[in-house]
Amino acid sequence: MKQIVTVLSTAILLLAYTVVPACCGNESDRQAIEKTIDTYVQAFNHGDAGALAAQWTENGDYMDATGKHVRGREAIKNAYEAYFAENPSPHIEITVTSAQFANDHLVIEDGYRDIGSTPIGPATRIRYTAVHVKKDGKWFVQSVRDAVAFKPSNYDHLKDLEWAIGEWADESQGGALVQSSCTWSENRNFIIRSFTTSVGGNVLISGTQWLGWDPIKKEIRSWRFDSNGGFGEGVWTRDGDKWTVKATSVLQSGEKVLETHIITVLDPNTVTWATKERSIDGKPLPDTPPVTIKRRR
Repeated sequence: MKQIVTVLSTAILLLAYTVVPACCGNESDRQAIEKTIDTYVQAFNHGDAGALAAQWTENGDYMDATGKHVRGREAIKNAYEAYFAENPSPHIEITVTSAQFANDHLVIEDGYRDIGSTPIGPATRIRYTAVHVKKDGKWFVQSVRDAVAFKPSNYDHLKDLEWAIGEWADESQGGALVQSSCTWSENRNFIIRSFTTSVGGNVLISGTQWLGWDPIKKEIRSWRFDSNGGFGEGVWTRDGDKWTVKATSVLQSGEKVLETHIITVLDPNTVTWATKERSIDGKPLPDTPPVTIKRRR
């Protein structure tokens, strides 16, 4: 029941964030639907289960992604009351992907909502389809159907780096073998890269790098830690098939290293890696020529 109540609590807000396209229906109906925004938001923010339930038809029904139902206005009111008792300050964001008038008395809406316990807490994304009907000159929610719920993910911000997932290797002119493996973390919120540099089977250095999305700076960032006690971070930007990484790191000795990596994707199985603008504690270092890296699997 708690799951039903949690997702039901957001269903009434579907219209609250809907801006019905001007091309659909007539202007008065479009404005009438948009006018419900304040009513829905006010009622929800004040925990007014009665006002929220009043926006549904008498026989309105809600179905979650598992097939469980809440049927009828009174049952919907009870579900809201139970939800507000357990969740005094929920946070909801709604994204409407379409809202179409099937006829003058029926609107079909699709979208998704992100629901969390607080404005800064983790959210769950739920896709939905809602049906709104017009009765006696007023619009009501008739039904809401949920699809699969998705846990929060930064995949949309990181998907351009999906080519990196897999096993990679290159052998430099000095005979050093660099091997790396890139995998997705849970919910695809990060890309985790492990790497090892060895010569003649002897490991010189190994480590781990995490790539993720910085929601404050709106950029892809990475954090690296190696077996020699060094650590660093970088900012990733894309220009077509080329990625530029502005990296800063600190060696175990305390020396600060600055460098810019240029990664060019030649094809799904081949990339080149070059480093320029290198310095250690302010002293310039020579650029490194491009190294070709091949996918092993």
